Amino acid sequence: MRLHGDYNPNGVHAGLMVRVFTGKGGWDFNARVARVVEKKRERKAIVFLEHDLAGMPHFADAADCYPLRGAPLYPGHHDNG
Repeated sequence: MRLHGDYNPNGVHAGLMVRVFTGKGGWDFNARVARVVEKKRERKAIVFLEHDLAGMPHFADAADCYPLRGAPLYPGHHDNG
């Protein structure tokens, strides 16, 4: 069973590195998922993000977050610096 079903089509969950892409002219950056909250009234899942990028949002719709497969968990993990 996927977390939050139809509202989370990409299956993102806490601790996962994701690419946030909101379309042409929108946001496009990498972040780590802090938590996922389902908003039944709006029929969507909101993803709270952790990053240190100035001017970027700290939450997004789960449908706009795409998992980065094979991404390091944090700097220095698997000798990535």
